[in-house]
Amino acid sequence: MSERCPNVKARVHVKQRSTRGPQTRVQKLNAKLNNWFENVESFRDFMANLEKELPKPVVKERHVRVAIIDDGVDIFSLSDNVRECLVGLQSFALSEKPNGGMFKAAINSEHGHGTIMACLVNMVCPQAKLYSARLGSPAKDGEFQITVESAVQAIRWAIAMEVHIISMSWTIPHQERPDPEGKPNIFTELEAAIKDAHRKGILMFCSSRDQEYESMHELEQLYPQKCKDAVICIDAAQDSGQRDQWACSDGQFFFPGNASRSRTIQDMQRKSKDTTNLEGSSVATAVAAGFAALILHCAEILLVKQPKVPDDKKLQNVEEHPEADAIRQALRKSENTARIFELGNRSGDNLSFVSFSKIFP
Repeated sequence: MSERCPNVKARVHVKQRSTRGPQTRVQKLNAKLNNWFENVESFRDFMANLEKELPKPVVKERHVRVAIIDDGVDIFSLSDNVRECLVGLQSFALSEKPNGGMFKAAINSEHGHGTIMACLVNMVCPQAKLYSARLGSPAKDGEFQITVESAVQAIRWAIAMEVHIISMSWTIPHQERPDPEGKPNIFTELEAAIKDAHRKGILMFCSSRDQEYESMHELEQLYPQKCKDAVICIDAAQDSGQRDQWACSDGQFFFPGNASRSRTIQDMQRKSKDTTNLEGSSVATAVAAGFAALILHCAEILLVKQPKVPDDKKLQNVEEHPEADAIRQALRKSENTARIFELGNRSGDNLSFVSFSKIFP
């Protein structure tokens, strides 16, 4: 060809033949799960552009409030974006130092766990306002141990803050602790606090414990998941899309349990040199809480963009319309949130792995 057409230049690419066969079902599911956080980040950019068209006062008044009850949040490790969303801090961890004050500082995290949980919620729903309640104290072996008393106080505080969602990436085994003075059992108080939050219309998410149990009875004695009617229990999914090897059989929904796949979390850990483990049901619970916050936030945006109110009503008064209020109240019921999660079930089977792209295509 070059002899007959000397002015024509040709470029040849030699492509090796792939030795791999067609993708298996597991490989396809793996790819979908790996894209879960990528889908979140793409949708986040879409929402940011959409909200530029909305009146600023309306956007500010519609923020979803999420309480993260954990081991505290280290505000110095947070990015500017996450720090700006953190509007409430409270500590219920008793200080061990004689002159250290009654409670440990609310601006620190015992092991960095709560800091990661806050970043995960913010990553999925960056518009949510965050409230952090610090729990418990380190045990003698250095592991984080939650005190039931602090959990009760934290839930009561979250109720007082009028949050919409509570994220609890921890478990407490039930123990019989009779009080010599005849006071109510502290676990009775914990259950009462959880039920009160449920009656207030607060969505609550808790994690299952990432370990094997000898009996189902032992598993059923774990709080907060013991309060099944009030709390949605979350388990972690593996990269294959299947449940984690230690996942509980009674977990209601499965979310990605490997936060290291998120570029946002990777950047945060790189900057802070944090080596906290980012796998398991704790991660999945924070992701689920952020996902629920995103659903509530999108509903608020829709109410503002397409308010079903008379023409003579001002946009700023859309919250006064009974239909808009009814929609908000319906979305803040755990049974309705569960129905929405079921819409995201990747295949309709018994494993309720929630696909981001099925709810937000």
